[in-house]
Amino acid sequence: MEQPSISIALCTFNGEKYLRQFLESLLNQTIMAQEIIIVDDGSTDGTLSILNDYVRSFDFIKLFPQKENLGPVSAFKMAISLTQHNFILLADQDDIWRSNKIEKLLSKANSIDNRFPGVIYSDLEMIDEKGKTIFNSFWDMANLSPSKATFKGLMMENVITGSACMINDAMREEIRRAPDGLLMHDHWIALIAYGFGQYVYTEEKLVKYRVHNDSVTEKVPVNFFWRAKNQFLQLFKFKKMKFLEKEIKQMEQYSQLYHSKLSLVGQQELYEFLSLKNKTFLERKIFSYIRKNAYLNFFI
Repeated sequence: MEQPSISIALCTFNGEKYLRQFLESLLNQTIMAQEIIIVDDGSTDGTLSILNDYVRSFDFIKLFPQKENLGPVSAFKMAISLTQHNFILLADQDDIWRSNKIEKLLSKANSIDNRFPGVIYSDLEMIDEKGKTIFNSFWDMANLSPSKATFKGLMMENVITGSACMINDAMREEIRRAPDGLLMHDHWIALIAYGFGQYVYTEEKLVKYRVHNDSVTEKVPVNFFWRAKNQFLQLFKFKKMKFLEKEIKQMEQYSQLYHSKLSLVGQQELYEFLSLKNKTFLERKIFSYIRKNAYLNFFI
């Protein structure tokens, strides 16, 4: 059987500190990508100099520098849209990939029906700025349970980390038509996959996921104490909070594009979530608590 072809979509922004180490991890895979598409989002440090070194050395690395900062969602949409191969892996500039990451994700590809938009994703090991392990499992640290994840739960919180996932070309087409104003590109991928597409995951930790203050994407070490603090602030400042407002807006956009693709059950779940638009803060909190505890195994 012919080996599936691989693209990597990478976005960079002022990432000179860890960039060479990360790029070397891409170039030392047991199965190599046919192309690496890099969208630099207006870097002002030495990032472009480093990238140009690699572009000169490897003709399958293609760089698309932006004069103005697009933000991570738009930058990743551009990078994904520019890829040309069957499967696309998303990448963050400051992580380190296990040498068998592409191989391991590809081994799950036969579980995906590529007529539908699909995603294959893994767990991650969390490291600090010096590369020291701070959590062996991102899923355990964040109390995520992909085996319990559902479309209705994903409307509120995401279970897929972009840098740990691989999408197929059908999912790429959906990203190309994604609307502006999304919470995050990987959240949109999860909603499509669990709503009407395909998904499969592995519990292996295929990425060393670096947590530091200068990440392109948000990398907050979410744990029980962070969640407890966040909930306390919400409860005592609820008049100023707009709890779930961004999630509701995102699902309104989703409904406009995909309502007809959902099952009847999915349509009803979406209707129930969108009905929160006219609910109070406390009503939204109660709804959120019920859904999360019943379906996603998140700490409220």
